[in-house]
This record gives sequence, structure tokens and C-alpha cells, in this order.
Amino acid sequence: MSSERPIVDLLIVDLDNTLWDWVDIWGKSFGAMLRQLTLENEVDPEILKREIQAVHQQRNTVEYSFLLDELPSLANINSKVIESAKYAQSSTRFHLMKLYPHVLSTLAKIKSSGTMVIAYTEGIAFWSEWRIRKSGLDGVIDYLYSSPDHDFPIGLTPESVRTKPADSYGLRKTVHQEVAKGVVKPSPAVLEQIIYEHGYTKHRCAYVGDSLAKDIKMAQDAGVMDVYAEYGQPKRESPEYSLLLDVTQWDKATIGSEVASGISATPQFTLERSFSEILGIFEFAGQR
Repeated sequence: MSSERPIVDLLIVDLDNTLWDWVDIWGKSFGAMLRQLTLENEVDPEILKREIQAVHQQRNTVEYSFLLDELPSLANINSKVIESAKYAQSSTRFHLMKLYPHVLSTLAKIKSSGTMVIAYTEGIAFWSEWRIRKSGLDGVIDYLYSSPDHDFPIGLTPESVRTKPADSYGLRKTVHQEVAKGVVKPSPAVLEQIIYEHGYTKHRCAYVGDSLAKDIKMAQDAGVMDVYAEYGQPKRESPEYSLLLDVTQWDKATIGSEVASGISATPQFTLERSFSEILGIFEFAGQR
């Protein structure tokens, strides 16, 4: 058996819980918002969570920017309270947003070899861009493929709700492309599209993700080398994960267990503790 490492010309990575701890960041910031809402108001937290989940199901995301404007329990709450809750969420999210250890240096080393680095996420466009910009990955990642943004309330557009200078939005160096609405993992369609559009061959492409049911199954169905980011598994006993289950748009059984989804896969390669372990698995050649 050959001891040579497989050669990778194209590395495709998932984002949430692969490059950063999305569950922890989302859960702590969303929790800060809920605590601020219930701090001085007679709002039943459990009723509030049920209303939140209904909106998340309608909008098909737990990152809906206009959530608080559509909750019946908050219809008569002072606008200052609403703004205070939004600030609690945004400030917590800003301070917690960071990469897992060694992600930036590892991706920079891979990119310096000439290997193309592409991100493919089911996360929505606006927040995926924000996290890449905030984490210093703008330009380290060559292309970002993400889901489109959520729908806007009637009468509003992205331009009409933006309050910061234009250069505060979007990416400067990473090229961002949105996938067709409704396309979700583990469908291999987008992965195959990425490889075809950029002119690479499947046998020299690797995909890294934290979900056996979605990422690894998708990579195997697409015929590329798969790498399981085991270190990114969320702490299922954490309050952040529990909160996600309470308000997610997805079925709780599916979110709570990959086995319950009916789809899983055995990974070809596994990163147990750190993203940097990938440097010992592949040779990054950067040549087609």
C-alpha cells in the first residue's frame, strides 16, 4: 500500500461548525436577545419561543433579520426595548465571532501552495459574508457559494434597511455566488457544479464538513475525497444547542440526531481535534 498522500488541487470547505463554532455563536447571541426582551417585560419565554419558531419555519432560517417585528407577543412592547434586544444580540455576536484555532493559518498555507479554496454553505448570503469578513477570510477563500438571503417583508429591500456605508457590506476579494434557492445538502448538485465551473477533476478535489448526514454523504455522492470535521460537532448538552432545538425551522428529531435523518456516511478521512490536521492528510499541489 502506498504511503504517498493524496494530491489536492481544489479544497472545498463547509463554514458553520467547520471553520467556526456557529452553534455557540448563534446560541449565545440569540440567548442574549431573549434575556433582554424578558428582563423587564411580562413576556412568557415559552410562548415567545413558539412564536419565534413559527416565523423561522415561515422564513426557513434561524437568522431572520426582521424576527422581532413579526412576533405577536411584542406587538405592544416599547420600541426602545426592541432596539435594546437587537443590540444585545448584535454586540454579543460581534465579540464572539472567531475562527477555530489554526483555521486561518492552515487555509493561508494551503492557498499559498496554489490550491484553490472554495467555501460552500447552506447559510444565507448576508450572514455568511459577514462572518467571512469578520473572521479575516475575505481573500483567503477564493469563492463563496451560499444560499440566497431570506425574503424581505413587503415594502423593504436590502438597500432600504442598510444604515452603514456601502463598503461595510459584501466582500472585497472573495467572489460570492448564490446557489439556486431550495438546493440543500446532501444533494451533490452544487459540489459538482463548482468542480465543473472551475475546471478541476473530482479525484483531486477534497471537501471538508462537520455533518456525516449532509457534508460527507454529499461529497461521497459527488465522487470527491471527503474529510469529516469531527471537532465541529456541537455540544448537544449545551444551552445554546437546546435553544436551537426550541426555535429551529427544522424537525427536532432530524436536528437532534443524524441517525434520525435516515442518511449517514462513514468518512474517508477525519479531523479529530483541529482543522490543521488536514495538512498531514493531503499534499496541496495547486496544479490541475
